[in-house]
Parts: sequence; C-alpha cells; structure tokens
Amino acid sequence: MSRGEYLRLIALFFVLYIALRYTLGSLLIRPTTSFLSFLLGCSGNGETLVCGDYAYEIIPECTGIVSIALFLALLYVFRVPRSRALRVVLFGSIALYLLDVARVYALIRFTHSISAFDFWHTVSWFVAPILIVAYVLWLAK
Repeated sequence: MSRGEYLRLIALFFVLYIALRYTLGSLLIRPTTSFLSFLLGCSGNGETLVCGDYAYEIIPECTGIVSIALFLALLYVFRVPRSRALRVVLFGSIALYLLDVARVYALIRFTHSISAFDFWHTVSWFVAPILIVAYVLWLAK
C-alpha cells in the first residue's frame, strides 16, 4: 500500500466510524442490551445491563461499529470485486455485530471480577482488528 492509500484508509475509517456511531450504533444499543439481558438472565434497562453485583454500560461501540467501520474502509481500499461486494458488506457487517455481542456476552459470563473483565475486554479489542485485516486481505486476493 502506498502512503496515499494508508491516508485514505485512515480518513475513510474515521468518517465511517463517526457516521455509524451516531446512527446505527445508537439505534442498536437498546436491542443489544435487551438481547444480552435475555441471554445472560440479567436485568437490562435501556443502556445498562445489571448482572449480579455488577452493572455494565452498553455503548455504541459494544455493537461492533468500530469493527464494521474498519471492515468497510478496508474493503474499499483493497477494492474487493464488485460482484461480491454487496454480499460481503451485508454478511460481514451482520457477522461483526453478532461477534461483538458474543464477545460482550463471553466477557460478562466468564469473567468473575471487574479487573478480569477489563483485562479481557482490552485484549479482545486488539484481537478483533487483526482478524478483520487478515480476512479482508484474504478476500482481496
């Protein structure tokens, strides 16, 4: 990739992220909280999920919009063939949303302290972009 392509990728990512955060991300907070509440058997109220002694705030980033913005920007920069683009965008975006919900579910379900939650939350935030980049590079071949 040339320097110009890197700059285009970064700019496009931030534009997509901001656009998705204040539209799709905001729209998905309550359904995501309700879905997680159902899966975990916890009480969910709007943007807050209460499980036992802990309360978790569900924010737009919990809906996978960061991953989706990165995915879309990478697809554009690496020019995935148009014949597959719509299918890849739809499937990929839905899959990334579901994977992020599964990530949050696993973090809440399997960590038994806030410090463990915080640690694995941070680790999983760094793993997701690496997997997305690898997948898009594979698609671009």
